[in-house]
Amino acid sequence: MSIERGEETLERLREALERERRQNELLNRVALELARTLRLEEILPKLVAQLAELIRFDAVGIYLYQRAAGELEWFYGAGYPEGAEDRVRLKLGQGAVGWSAAHREPLILPDVTVDPRYLPARPSTVSEMSVPLMAEGELLGIFNLESDAPNAFGEADLLLLTAFGHHCAIAIQRAWLHAESIEKRRMEEEIGIARRIQLRLLPADNPVCPGFDIAAFNQPSQEVSGDCYDFIDMAPGQLGIMIGDVSGKGVPAGILMATFRASLRAEVRNNYAISVILSKVNRLICESVEDNVFVTAVYGVLDGPRRRLTYANAGHNPPLWLRAGGRAEWLGEGGLLLGKFPQAEYRETFVDLQPGDRIVFYTDGITEAPSADGEMFGTERLERLVRECPAEASARRICAQILEAVRAHSGRLHAEDDLTAVVLRVLP
Repeated sequence: MSIERGEETLERLREALERERRQNELLNRVALELARTLRLEEILPKLVAQLAELIRFDAVGIYLYQRAAGELEWFYGAGYPEGAEDRVRLKLGQGAVGWSAAHREPLILPDVTVDPRYLPARPSTVSEMSVPLMAEGELLGIFNLESDAPNAFGEADLLLLTAFGHHCAIAIQRAWLHAESIEKRRMEEEIGIARRIQLRLLPADNPVCPGFDIAAFNQPSQEVSGDCYDFIDMAPGQLGIMIGDVSGKGVPAGILMATFRASLRAEVRNNYAISVILSKVNRLICESVEDNVFVTAVYGVLDGPRRRLTYANAGHNPPLWLRAGGRAEWLGEGGLLLGKFPQAEYRETFVDLQPGDRIVFYTDGITEAPSADGEMFGTERLERLVRECPAEASARRICAQILEAVRAHSGRLHAEDDLTAVVLRVLP
C-alpha cells in the first residue's frame, strides 16, 4: 500500500515538474516573441493559444488603462460574442476587471453568480480571473480570463497568468514609448513645417519709407501659432502695413495665415478701399475655413508725403498711437474679426501724424504674456515702456525694448505665445 502511495506521490511530483518546465518554456517563448515586435495585436493570438495549453479558459480579454479618461479600454479578446469589444469601456472599480485595476491586485472569482463584482459579458461564464498589468509601479491594463466551469482557476494559474502578464506589460510599455516617440517626431516635423511656412511669409527686411523709421519682430513660441505681419509696396510714397493673428496652432494655423496673407495681397492689387478689401478677405476666409477658426488683423496704408495712416481694425488688439506731445490713443476703429461673419462690414479711418509720433502694432502674445504669478503684461506696461523710450530711439531699438521687457516680465526666454510687433516712428 505504501509503495502505491509512493508511486502516486512520485507521479504527482513528475506532473508538477513537467508543468513547471512547460510554464518556464512558455514564459521564455513569450519573452522572446514580445521582444521581437512592437505590434502586439499580431502576436497575441499565438501567445494566448500557448497559454491555453497550461490554463483552461473559454474567453480572454486584455484591457488597456486610459489614464486621461480613467477607463479600461478593450485591446484584445477571444471567446466573446461578436461585437462585445465595441461595448466594453470599464471605469475603475466596475466589474472584476475594474476591481482588479482599482486595487492593483489580482482577483479570482470561483463562482461569478454569487459575486457582486462580476459584470456579465458572456452568458456562459461561471468563473473569472484578472491580473493587473503593471510596469514601474504604473497600471497599464488588465489581463482577464473567463471559464464556463466553476472554480476553474487556482493559485498556480494565478501565478502563471501574473508572470505571463508581466511580460505583456513590459511589451505594452515599450510599444507605448515607441508610439510616443513617433508621435513626438511627427509633431516636431509638423512644427518645423509650420515654422518654415511662417518664416517664408514674413518680410525679409524692414521697409524703407521716406520720412519714417519702421521695424518689426516676430519671436516665435516653442509651439507655432499664427502671428504674421507684412509690408506691401504700393504707389510711390505709399506702404501697406498689416499685422494679424490666426487662431489655432501648427500646420493648420500656418495654412490659414498663408491664405489670409495671399488673399489680402490679391485684393490690395485691385486698388479697393481698405474697408472693401477687408470685407472681401473676410468672405473668402468664411468660405474657406471651419467655423472654429478666425483671423484678427489691422491693415493700413501709410501715405508718406501726407504723413497719414488710413487703417481699419478687424477685431485685433488696437495699436498704440503715442503722439509727440505725450498723448496716447488706441486705434480700434474697424469691425469684427475675419472668418466668422460673412456679411461683416468694416470702417476705415485715418490719423494724421506729426514728427515724433510713434505707433506700435502688436499681437496678444505681448499684452497677455503672464508673469510667474499670472499677471498679464498688459497695455499699460506697453504704453509706459514706449513712453519711456527716448525720442531719438530708433524703431528697431523700441522693438528690442519691448521684447526684452516682455521676457523680463514672464521670466522666460521662450514665450507661451508668439511675440510680434511693428513699430512705426515719424522722423523729424
